[in-house]
Amino acid sequence: MGACLLLSNTAMADVALNGRDATPKMIVRVANGEAVTVDNDSLDRVARAYAVLLQGAKEGQEIYGLTVGVGWNKDRKMVDATGELTPELMEASREFNEGLLRAHSVGVGPDTALPVVRAAMAVRLNNILTGGPGVQPHVAEMLIAFLNKGITPIMPSRGSVGQADMTLLSHIGLAMLGEGEVDYQGRRMPAAEGLKAAGVEPLKPFGKDGLAILSSNAYAAGLAAIAVHDAEQLLSASRLVYALSLEGLNGNVSRLRHAADRRAATARHSAHQGNRDDQRRRLCCRQSRG
Repeated sequence: MGACLLLSNTAMADVALNGRDATPKMIVRVANGEAVTVDNDSLDRVARAYAVLLQGAKEGQEIYGLTVGVGWNKDRKMVDATGELTPELMEASREFNEGLLRAHSVGVGPDTALPVVRAAMAVRLNNILTGGPGVQPHVAEMLIAFLNKGITPIMPSRGSVGQADMTLLSHIGLAMLGEGEVDYQGRRMPAAEGLKAAGVEPLKPFGKDGLAILSSNAYAAGLAAIAVHDAEQLLSASRLVYALSLEGLNGNVSRLRHAADRRAATARHSAHQGNRDDQRRRLCCRQSRG
């Protein structure tokens, strides 16, 4: 599936995302190139959630993708953050996150259409703004920068059965690291070159950043938003196309008139029958009181 079949007639304007009330129409607007805005309250929510995550690690809690591994390694202790987050622990976590993104960047097939990649980033950004993923604020800031500065990761269109969107979304994370390729304002180039040209610092992932970037259904949800929007647009346009086709072919509309007359007659009969039923009920009530 490529971009949206029919574009809305609304003027270009920033799309406000806050993690709560995004709609398919809003995602499609971002997919078609509109910029996004995020209020301070939403970014503060991301920062507070990240602080809670780090505090849990310091208290020795087992946190999936941070203090313990992922997948088959979910019961394997990866780092011991009890007490404080030392530079050595931070470096170990960064290496783990980068390795996680690289290991899952195995999508294949033709490149995904750029509007679809933008839709996936918009969906994931909106979800991150809930605070649930527990990423560092820089992840949200990078997605905002990607959408607003025209940095679109080159992402394959085919992943793997059983791993949902992981093997596709990882390519977005790879671009955030400054690896892989991106489309920057209409030109395809190495991600590192695109980020430098846009003045965006590469991500240094820590904690659950890598897992939060790749482990979601943002690609499928982005496609769904586009499909819903296209269906609504096509349904709306189909009536006009049908009418113009009848006009252009000098079609016989008498059958349509007969059908409309029958529906009108049925509606009138239903209304008349309803009035008669009301009259009967009123008469019965009077007789029972008498």
